[in-house]
Amino acid sequence: MNTDGEIVHTWKGKLNALHSYLLENGNLFRLERDPDFPVFAAGGQSGRIMEYDWNGNLLWDFKYANENELTHHDFEIMPNGNILAIAYEVKSFDEAIAAGRNPEHTAKAGIWPDKIIEIKPTKPYGGEIVWEWHMWDHMIQDLDSTKLNYGIVANKPGKININALGSELPPMT
Repeated sequence: MNTDGEIVHTWKGKLNALHSYLLENGNLFRLERDPDFPVFAAGGQSGRIMEYDWNGNLLWDFKYANENELTHHDFEIMPNGNILAIAYEVKSFDEAIAAGRNPEHTAKAGIWPDKIIEIKPTKPYGGEIVWEWHMWDHMIQDLDSTKLNYGIVANKPGKININALGSELPPMT
């Protein structure tokens, strides 16, 4: 779209797009919704990051959609050409309870904490995960003092309460 609000170019993809970024060279990166992910049913599901040239030719397709992890909501193109993306990762009911999650507010299927992945693209398909940050590694809880991550939540501002919103909402099914 130009500054007068007129459409000057369009790209057509085969999948639904969530976010797109147009680069100065005319290439378009799109976060697209993979149609085949068996586990996740929350907002912002995607599973694919794709790059197209100005003419709509697919340059890169990265799939991160399976029963254990799924990209969602957004990504960022880094100056070195790598991609930072947010993803869900599955933690079972037992893993969640072992980490101090309140069982009364936990779905039997478990929970989906976030992680950040850095992807080094390998074109035309795939990529290498060169770095990860896991929300799971930064959890705290004040429900069960027998758990390793027990602490006073208010005294640990750099930690994430595994039970945040857990008592206000019923467990997802």
